[in-house]
Amino acid sequence: MGTALRKLYVPYPPTLSSDFAEQAVFPDEHPALIFRHGRSSRSVPPHWHPGAEIVFVLEGRGSFVIDGRIHRLAPGKVLLISPYSIHQVTLEMGYEDTQQILSVTFDHRPVESAYPLSQYMQISWDAPQATREDRDRMRQALTELNLLVDQSAPEVTLKINALLYELLYLAYSRFTVGRRQQTARHDANAILPMMAFIDSSLHTRVTAQDVADRFGYSREHFCRFFSECTGMTFKSYVTLQRLEIAYSLLMYEGATLARCAEKSGFPSVRSMSTAFKQRYGQAPLAYREQTLAAEDAQLANRMRPGDQVQQTA
Repeated sequence: MGTALRKLYVPYPPTLSSDFAEQAVFPDEHPALIFRHGRSSRSVPPHWHPGAEIVFVLEGRGSFVIDGRIHRLAPGKVLLISPYSIHQVTLEMGYEDTQQILSVTFDHRPVESAYPLSQYMQISWDAPQATREDRDRMRQALTELNLLVDQSAPEVTLKINALLYELLYLAYSRFTVGRRQQTARHDANAILPMMAFIDSSLHTRVTAQDVADRFGYSREHFCRFFSECTGMTFKSYVTLQRLEIAYSLLMYEGATLARCAEKSGFPSVRSMSTAFKQRYGQAPLAYREQTLAAEDAQLANRMRPGDQVQQTA
C-alpha cells in the first residue's frame, strides 16, 4: 500500500456521531477522503454528511439506499450522493477476494468556499441532462483515481487533486437535479435512532405503533414523519431491510425458504416470496438457481486456457 493511500484512508476511519452524521478527519492535502469498501466493511448503517459522496463499484455486489431509493450495485456502477442525504450500504458476501468499492467523500468546507451552492444542490447519476460522454468522463476520472492512490510519488498528490476537482465539476455542472430547501438535518436527531431501533427489531413483528410508542409519537404523526425523512413508508423500509437479510441467507448460506422467512422476520414464506419477486423479478429459488449458474459461467470464462486444460486433465 503506497504512501498516498495511507494518507487518504487509513489514519482516522469515519465514525458516526449521536445524530448519525458521519465524522471523518480529512487529509490536509486533499479535499476528500477516499475509502475502499471490502471484506472488513460489509455493512454501513444509515448516516449522512454535509459533503457530497461519489461511489464507484470496481468489483462486487450489494445495495445502496439513498433517501429511500434502492440502488443495486454491480461492477462499473457509479452513485452520486447529495450533501445531507441519508444513505446506507450492504455489501454481499461471496466476493471477499475481489470486492472493491471506491468511496470518495468530499470535505464540504473547501468545496463550499469554491462553490457556495454545493450544499444546496442535489446530484444524481440519472440526471436527464447528463450525456453518455459525461458519464464516461466521470468513470474515467474514478478509474484513474483508483490507480493513483496506490502510488507514493509526491507529485501524484497534484494529480489526485486535479481528478477530485474534475469529479466535483462534473457532478455540479452535469448531474444536478434540483435544490434542497434546507441543508441542516435537524430531523436526523429523531429519524435515525428510529431506523436503528427498527433494524434491531426486524426479527420481531415490529409495527409502526411499536416505534411510535417508543419515541413518543402518535402512529399517524410517526408514519408521516418517517415518510418525509426517508422518502419511503414504514412498511416499505421494513420490507427492504428484511429482504436484505433474506437475500444473504438464500444466496450465501443456501438456507431454505422457511429459514429465510423466519430469520428475516417475514410472517410467512409466502409474504417473503412475494416481496422478493417484486424486488428481484423472480421467485427466490428460481433467482438463486439462475444467478449461481450465471456466476459459474462467468467464473469459467475468466479462467485462463491453461487452467481449463489442467482442470480437464
